[in-house]
Amino acid sequence: MTDTTPGKSDGCMCELLDEGRNCGAPPIGVFVTGCVNEHLDEEPLCSLHADLSKRRELWCRDCWLSGVYVRAVTLAKILPSGERQRVPQS
Repeated sequence: MTDTTPGKSDGCMCELLDEGRNCGAPPIGVFVTGCVNEHLDEEPLCSLHADLSKRRELWCRDCWLSGVYVRAVTLAKILPSGERQRVPQS
């Protein structure tokens, strides 16, 4: 399981799809993201990508790889205890 302590992972795991690499910026926490096609990811995100996900401005990586453009949203933040804290949808 990914270390949920902010700053303890290898960096933001948001994939920069056009560049074929991960962001790598310092993460602010581990988040659960998902799309309408039921793809779920649990990964550390930096403040920029966490904010973009909360505003529904990130693409689902799994959908993108299959040629479909679907938005991914933040569903929960994983606390250091392992508990999932729901993220309110706007």
